[in-house]
Amino acid sequence: MKIYKTLDYTGVTSCDNAVGEIFSSLEDLKNDEVLQVILDADWKLKELKEFISKTKYKILDVKKEGEKYIVIIGGKS
Repeated sequence: MKIYKTLDYTGVTSCDNAVGEIFSSLEDLKNDEVLQVILDADWKLKELKEFISKTKYKILDVKKEGEKYIVIIGGKS
């Protein structure tokens, strides 16, 4: 797996714009690529999981590093 792009949403107070940017980036992925998303709040992770569950993509990994979540998304299903 190769990281296609990293999107950092730390400090963001609304996920409205993030959803469009994340979906657009996912649509650009090639088969061996993944998207890395960095978040800094539990509610952002919850919203991301809810959004991804409604798409053809899946969350492949979630790591917590300090106060941040590193989320890897890919794998068209």
